[in-house]
Amino acid sequence: MVGEPIVSLQVATLNQVTRGVEEIIGSGSNRLVAKCRKVGTDKIVVIKVFRKKNHLAAINEVCDINRLSILGANKNSVPTFIDNFIYKDCICLVFELLHLNLCDFLQRQRWKPMSVADIKLIALQMLIFLRTLKRIGLTHADIKPSNIMLVNQESQPFKVKLTGFGLALETATLSEFAKVQAVGYRAPEVYMGLPYNESIDMWSLGCTLVFMYLRSRDFFKRTEYEEITIPTLHPFYERLQSLDDLEIMAPDTRTLNEKKEIKAFVQLVKRMLKLNPADRILPDDALKHPFFSMGAYPQSFKSCTKPSINR
Repeated sequence: MVGEPIVSLQVATLNQVTRGVEEIIGSGSNRLVAKCRKVGTDKIVVIKVFRKKNHLAAINEVCDINRLSILGANKNSVPTFIDNFIYKDCICLVFELLHLNLCDFLQRQRWKPMSVADIKLIALQMLIFLRTLKRIGLTHADIKPSNIMLVNQESQPFKVKLTGFGLALETATLSEFAKVQAVGYRAPEVYMGLPYNESIDMWSLGCTLVFMYLRSRDFFKRTEYEEITIPTLHPFYERLQSLDDLEIMAPDTRTLNEKKEIKAFVQLVKRMLKLNPADRILPDDALKHPFFSMGAYPQSFKSCTKPSINR
């Protein structure tokens, strides 16, 4: 959590802020996420409702997004924060409505292959954002496919924003905390209770890229027991003995250029998933990796490509 104070919270009723809940799009033990129509504008927004025992996560999220906004990273990297209010002892945060997260996207696509070229667009945006987080001393600590949102797949294909800042931490305080990150995207040093730093975000992003590449629901584990046992029990993992095997698991590789691009992708992932965090690639170095100099980019991504990467 960043030290700046949270913006003033006003007590309100849902009727003062919205015209009612259109759809519940997420729920858990500590919070609920609803799609609502905002009063006055008739605009569809997302409201995150944090229950009383999870107020700290709400405060973290507002403070971190405010800090990123001041640095100019808000518009392109995280959902636009619109408003906040208190309702029945719950902190409610109002955000712009985004399309859907990567898990839902792959599920709607019936887990069809996702091209390395499309994965590259997402990886590029996420690495630029990790670079920003590193510069301001913030660690997200919960990067996973369900926290990466597609903005509008029809008008802006594979334009993404990162959500889930409720668990974000100042990098300088990381040693004070126990386990962070979702199972399946958790760095080995966190599992082992060793000191860790912002490189845990790079590990999680590497796992996320592999998840998109393999399109496998088996890659996303829900418990530590599954994480430990399934690689030895599930036949899927008989084909994947090392990260180098990702090259031979490439779907529908037709041209020499595609094979080169996949090889470069695998080499990047291997550097993101180094067991020793000191050996893990840094965001600046990752953005200079040959993988991002291969192939063409859509016009909407011209501002993200190589000329601006090295700024």
